[in-house]
Amino acid sequence: MVHLTPGNVLFNLQDLRRYNKDDMYSFFGQPKTEPVRTVSGEPTGPETRRYIVKPIDFLASKVNFILPSVSLIDFDLSFLLSKPHNEAPGCPTMYVAPEVALGRPAGFASDVWALGCTIYELCHAVETFPLGRIHTFKGLFKEITKMIGYPPQSWGPILFNDFGYPTKDPDEGEPLDEVDDMMSIRELVEMLQDPWPEASLNNLDEFPEGFLGIFYKPAAAHAMSKKMGLGTEHITRREADQLTDLLGRMFVYEPAKRARVDEIMDHPWFDFEKLPEGQSIIGLPEDENAGI
Repeated sequence: MVHLTPGNVLFNLQDLRRYNKDDMYSFFGQPKTEPVRTVSGEPTGPETRRYIVKPIDFLASKVNFILPSVSLIDFDLSFLLSKPHNEAPGCPTMYVAPEVALGRPAGFASDVWALGCTIYELCHAVETFPLGRIHTFKGLFKEITKMIGYPPQSWGPILFNDFGYPTKDPDEGEPLDEVDDMMSIRELVEMLQDPWPEASLNNLDEFPEGFLGIFYKPAAAHAMSKKMGLGTEHITRREADQLTDLLGRMFVYEPAKRARVDEIMDHPWFDFEKLPEGQSIIGLPEDENAGI
């Protein structure tokens, strides 16, 4: 079990050891530092560093050090399925699979669920189940129910106590409230937006030219759209169909019915190519696409 989240997926870097200090200063400028201060205002002790250094922003350089490959990190809370433990899941609540939220054992399928959350968040820069709405497992389960409906009857009554934790004691727990604001996987996918055209991206400091073929920052694009008076496209209908199908195979209540990792890797969404210009995008008739 990996407990996969977007924070565990990092781009690989080129080998920076070939550059000296002057090279790094030319790429990123002088380091920005701040003195270490105590909350009380008293002087720091001799064991304390005198200053902290702001992390390097790799998007601030015109030289691209980022490789088109990623690595998984942070395995300190992972465990072998042959040696499961009964502790609370070691990942943020929004990535927890429904069976784990109910106190059932985690397995490979639980990581598949977390991978689905990660894929959507990497596409949208917004969590599938935003933390602001799911402070507890009860809150998480309510959001899951909005997306894929109520759990199968074979799971029996699902009760949560006053603290939002699952319980089997009917005297301590209450069932989920009725859900009336459903939002399907398809509707979630239709909220996604494509990166801006290359000409628009070049106007943003967050998008140096060397990075355009590797990744984009949806949050930066969305934040700048109003300021610059530029719109963003929805993804094409074909890609929406494929992503909806992929997530629909991953967001399934029964762990045994979720897509396996090999099935996910073979899914056509990962080899997706953009439709030719002029073909329809989600929610717009053909003749309205030209203005996007």
